[in-house]
Amino acid sequence: MKRTCKQTQDLDYRNLSDGVGHAQAQTRRRTGLLTKAADWRRRAPGCVAADAEDPLEQAIKFLTPLRTLAADRIDTHLMAFEIYYRKDKPLLMLQSVKRAHRLQPDHPQLRDCLLRFLERLDELRPALHQHVATVLDAETQPLFGERSATDMAQQFAAEAETRARGQAAALWGARGLTRRLPARAADALKLATSLHHDDVTIQGCVEVLEALREGEFGSCERAVEDYVAECTKKFPYAIAFKPPAPAAPPAPAKVGAYSDRRVDRTTRFDSKL
Repeated sequence: MKRTCKQTQDLDYRNLSDGVGHAQAQTRRRTGLLTKAADWRRRAPGCVAADAEDPLEQAIKFLTPLRTLAADRIDTHLMAFEIYYRKDKPLLMLQSVKRAHRLQPDHPQLRDCLLRFLERLDELRPALHQHVATVLDAETQPLFGERSATDMAQQFAAEAETRARGQAAALWGARGLTRRLPARAADALKLATSLHHDDVTIQGCVEVLEALREGEFGSCERAVEDYVAECTKKFPYAIAFKPPAPAAPPAPAKVGAYSDRRVDRTTRFDSKL
């Protein structure tokens, strides 16, 4: 049966609208997944679903569509590395860092992932199959070269000291330096709490403050107080660095008013008698 010109035109419009609707649905789904990924990354490490029987498996189910719809976002591959790092999957860790490195090789968190990946490889190497070890050595050569984990930690920290690298690079470099060389924790603390970078923001300072309070650089209560004071000077109107408001004292019980009413009622009752 031949279609009329109007029927053909209506069909074309319908197909076009279906295509636009599909694209919009894909965009909404991708945006929702990226929002969930950002929330997941802000949680404590390994905290995916507290009530799940296997949180890492649930995280992988969440990661699968994200790697399809947001493969061009480095956050996707950084999150994938965190999951496979906790599952001790060296080949999948390698895949994640290579994809992230292809997108943004100088990303501060990626540098820390590379450092942790090398540290974990050194731990897992004795138990790896010979063929797996050969593949890992060949594929990580462009990433690591001849550097050891200690060399990488010192290099990242030294590069992070320059103002141009930024606040995030300083924080991640300090984390790696503290983890690899605990004896240089004081230098790492000084690097992380520096406010002389060109891109210092309130959010960046809050992340540093959370790292200090969580003990990532050891016990440093005095450093926390000093850092809060410096942040308050730089951002005087930021609520994040203001001390919590004191709790209001409980209202006193109105014993006198209750007693007066009771006496008044007793007086009226006696007068009636």
